[in-house]
Amino acid sequence: MYGDAFTYIYTEEELTKVFRWGREKLSGNGLGLPISYRTGAWMSGVNVLKAAQNAGFLIDTTGRTGGSISQTNPNYLISPWNLTETTYPYLPSVNDINSWEGERLANLGISKQRS
Repeated sequence: MYGDAFTYIYTEEELTKVFRWGREKLSGNGLGLPISYRTGAWMSGVNVLKAAQNAGFLIDTTGRTGGSISQTNPNYLISPWNLTETTYPYLPSVNDINSWEGERLANLGISKQRS
């Protein structure tokens, strides 16, 4: 999330610009170029994953099992993910973050987090 907005509300183009800027700042300050990314609060989408790939990230660690984000309030935020414990490693579809079908994001693999 950026501020109070979920990451997936931004366009692929906007996110690509933000991700590239961040990578350049890290590299410009001697920290190297990061190769992995994780969407805050697990609120990702195809546009986010495409932007991460466009910006040069090789690994996304956003993927997780579905359900509530909150351990104490099951209706608080529902994860857009529906991966299972056996969905690993995961290469997302260009059209659906939860699908194995069709064209895949070419260079972006996902290391699924366990909830």
